[in-house]
Amino acid sequence: MEEILKQLQDSMYEGNRVESERLAREALSSGIEPLKVIEKGMKPGLTRVGDAFETGALFLPELVGAGDAALAVGNIIDEALGERKETIPYKGTFAIGSVKGDIHTIGKGIVATMMRVNGFKVIDLGVDVSPEEFLEVADKVEAIGLSGLLSLSTKSMEETIKKVSPKYPDVLIIIGGAAVDPALAKAFGVLYGADAASAPRIVEENIKQRRQ
Repeated sequence: MEEILKQLQDSMYEGNRVESERLAREALSSGIEPLKVIEKGMKPGLTRVGDAFETGALFLPELVGAGDAALAVGNIIDEALGERKETIPYKGTFAIGSVKGDIHTIGKGIVATMMRVNGFKVIDLGVDVSPEEFLEVADKVEAIGLSGLLSLSTKSMEETIKKVSPKYPDVLIIIGGAAVDPALAKAFGVLYGADAASAPRIVEENIKQRRQ
């Protein structure tokens, strides 16, 4: 079983979408849990890609290819979760979207998958989501994720936070993506997610604190 996950890491690093899909399905059919496929297959593969990109060993096309493979694997994980969702304890409802002016889907999609794997019902609002659209679902969720890759995304995030927080102060807001950092999150008075893997833990911990 571990060999399948190692192969999945390699195929994602290579940006091989077809092979990544095949290996993900094989891993699930062999009895490996969805969370383990992500933690031991998808996540390490993407970490390798990120490290290689930072050092100049890989370039933007390879980064996009790996993201495409990750999105495909995420869709397969979502299918598996739909088939066995009764075995995952429900922890809350989470809405996510790429903010107004940003049409990037890969990071948002991976976060959505990670949240589902960890027991959250996810409302995926898609991309180029206006503050008003986030506001419309705020009364249905415990937390909202704002994703942004472009620098101009920060203005849209700020507008969204200013619309949602005053009306729904108990709804957690977490921001993530290349456009943001911990300092910006602190300035906005919201949570910061460094990567997709950390988002479920951060949201769950803060929901528990608010319920105490």
